[in-house]
Amino acid sequence: MVFTTASLVTATGMGPYSWTGPPASGITSNTNQAVSTTVAGNYTFSDNSSPGLRM
Repeated sequence: MVFTTASLVTATGMGPYSWTGPPASGITSNTNQAVSTTVAGNYTFSDNSSPGLRM
């Protein structure tokens, strides 16, 4: 089995940040500019300065 790490990074100055991933990822309302994960699934980034913007 091969494990791959993915790094997800947003542009500087888009904060405050909020990342959420699948439950097994442990990424819930993470406020860092970048997150790393080995868990496959859907990840959502919200730019809290612009409500409703999702990338």
